[in-house]
Amino acid sequence: MGFFNHEIHETHEKKNTMTTAFKDTNRFVGHWIAWPFSSDNTRMEYDIHANGQFEAVVFRGEKDFASATGNWDLVEDAVRWTYTTCKGMPRPRRPQINKVLLVEENRFRVLEESGMGTEFWRGVKCGESSANFDIEEVQPLLKKIMKFVESGFAAREVSALMERIKVTPVEKNIAVDFPNCFSGSSISDLFWRVHG
Repeated sequence: MGFFNHEIHETHEKKNTMTTAFKDTNRFVGHWIAWPFSSDNTRMEYDIHANGQFEAVVFRGEKDFASATGNWDLVEDAVRWTYTTCKGMPRPRRPQINKVLLVEENRFRVLEESGMGTEFWRGVKCGESSANFDIEEVQPLLKKIMKFVESGFAAREVSALMERIKVTPVEKNIAVDFPNCFSGSSISDLFWRVHG
């Protein structure tokens, strides 16, 4: 999987503190989301468990096209992923070792063997709701929601969504996914499905 490449320059003292954080497996447990490619809407969602297992699903838009399960553990300053099953992608024959560059409460950054890196963001607990609106009620609703989203769903995204809604024929559906920032650094998708 592709990741962002970021170098972190640390003092010796900070490095020792961060190395301790790397060894605390509880900091990695949870639901994590990453957008590995800046050129498209591919996202990876990992569920990392305290028992050393993980599940991963790769999405393009709303559709999943690859998934994997396996085991994970920390080895020195790296996460080791040992894949046991893969669907939609080849299963790596040997464990993948990703050097950990940064660990915080709501994100961690790794460097892959390929030299590429990415940030994993802790998923925000969220739900799903459904409602019916007349076309003239949609834009005011979107603008109200926009006020609660820190980034990733602003006036430009509202305008783009409204344009898609207006040109969608009756009885056709559209689905739009907006990765966005909420509560400081946590990432959550704002997903809209519109039925004409």
